[in-house]
Amino acid sequence: MPAASFKKTLIGLLDDYIQKQVPLAVSWECIYCGGRHTGNLFKKVRSVADGTTDHKDEIPLQDETGQTFAVIGISKNKKPNTEIANTYRDQRIIYLQICPPLNGNDNILETISKPKLVGTCLNPKCKTCGGFQHEKSMVIIDSACWKCGGAMKVAVLDCQGHHPGPDGFTADELGLARSKGVLIQDNYSKTVGHSYLSNTCPSCNMLTGDHFLFTDHFCEAMYGNLTYERFPLGYFCEVCHWNS
Repeated sequence: MPAASFKKTLIGLLDDYIQKQVPLAVSWECIYCGGRHTGNLFKKVRSVADGTTDHKDEIPLQDETGQTFAVIGISKNKKPNTEIANTYRDQRIIYLQICPPLNGNDNILETISKPKLVGTCLNPKCKTCGGFQHEKSMVIIDSACWKCGGAMKVAVLDCQGHHPGPDGFTADELGLARSKGVLIQDNYSKTVGHSYLSNTCPSCNMLTGDHFLFTDHFCEAMYGNLTYERFPLGYFCEVCHWNS
């Protein structure tokens, strides 16, 4: 389908949804937090703008005040254009990048509901730096001691690529892990040359070091080789964490 024809058809479809007040779920992989979000495109959109932006392949969407709330960019390039998304984000406008269907038989609604990129994140923003925060959870794994083979529970935080062990837990997080049957105590490690809070085997009191916590326990759980429970802990700011 030619881009011009697709744009005209899409505008008509959007107008129809807005007039009928039909919600349109949009699902996307977030470029800011790495998670997947689903939201209603028309939660704040009230009209399709009469004019155009500086780019002919864009469709501005307005909120109830008549301000541009979001812009749909039609692009044949399937690679997400984060530069444009961030430029619009600086203007407090959400950019949605979609690809026109290959032929007229393709579902236009599916095209808009699964965009290649959406320039926003549904996670809360950090009050310190203003960046989007990441989800944080505790994973408690039914595992085994590397030394004696005895059953033991292991606790680790999942912070979107950062996986600290008990030595990085807050007091509340330590309390949660212990309430779920995880033995955590101060152990001396020959590897690092000092003592730190670590997951401990209840049978032989051997620690599970942070070095193997991710590879031998967390990864094995995520691969489905070990059973585990996940407990949401809210959000944290990765930028502030690494700069602290």
